[in-house]
Amino acid sequence: MTRDEIDLKLQLIEERMDARLQRMETAYEGQVKRTDEFIERIERASERANQQVVDGILRSKQEASDTRKELFKDLGDAVDGAMDKVKDSNKSLKWTIIGTAIATVLALGGLEYALKADGWSAYQAGSGIQQSIQTAADKAANDAAAKVRAEQPNGDSKKK
Repeated sequence: MTRDEIDLKLQLIEERMDARLQRMETAYEGQVKRTDEFIERIERASERANQQVVDGILRSKQEASDTRKELFKDLGDAVDGAMDKVKDSNKSLKWTIIGTAIATVLALGGLEYALKADGWSAYQAGSGIQQSIQTAADKAANDAAAKVRAEQPNGDSKKK
């Protein structure tokens, strides 16, 4: 084999190596791009899940507030009704005082009931939110893990 043939053979090998290196660089850049896109999708999904949790919290707070308003309105109506009945039916100061005391006791009991109901609804809302957050986090983690497993190249096909 002459020197020119050896040079030609080395040049051909070098060109093949350059082409192979170029293909590897292109494959690597494609994988980096797919990974970046995957990370962006996970971030968007996480933002949507966070927004759903925040929306759930706001809905729970609004429902608790609405319940509290209804209870206080009912309590006010009950007290007004009780006071009207006491005023209409009582002819003397003694009966008015007794009726007012009863109405006050009922009002305080109703107020205590309303406060307990408000606390209970806030507790339930918090429990539901905690479960929603855990469920959303578990789902996001499972979806991300499944996506990563699905996008990982099979090691057997590259060993050829």
